[in-house]
Amino acid sequence: MAKQARAVQTWRSIVDAAASVFDDYGYERAAISEILRRAKVTKGALYFHFASKEAIAQAIMDEQTSTVEFEQEGSPLQSLVDGGQQFAFALRHNAMARAGTRLSIEGVFLGGPHPWGDWIDATARMLELGQERGEVFPQIDPMVSAKIIVASFTGIQLVSEA
Repeated sequence: MAKQARAVQTWRSIVDAAASVFDDYGYERAAISEILRRAKVTKGALYFHFASKEAIAQAIMDEQTSTVEFEQEGSPLQSLVDGGQQFAFALRHNAMARAGTRLSIEGVFLGGPHPWGDWIDATARMLELGQERGEVFPQIDPMVSAKIIVASFTGIQLVSEA
């Protein structure tokens, strides 16, 4: 059991260090050597857990998508506002959230699934629920509106980092 706990701790150290490095440098300029230095692990330990820099970045993307979850109880519109505030807080205080967002903005995973897909889908669901409850106009297209909301939030993040 001690080996498994140590492996989990090593994995966590690598992902946290990589998030910090990707946050500071972006994907292209991020160096494995800097991730190793910040994680305080050997190259062998890193490659035991991750086959490539892209695999590390994917782990960050997977974690970043779980940063904000919309409440299913209460007002759907309030849930959207609260979720946006949670994400804004995470962007200020959480390197994992910033790194995941930066990786998405940089288009690191253009060949894979759309990096904003989960957020867009969750926002569209909240808007649909809002329509069912009479909080959102029925003529509003939830998917189109969700894309606009997510794009606006992303644009604000991009401009604020400039």
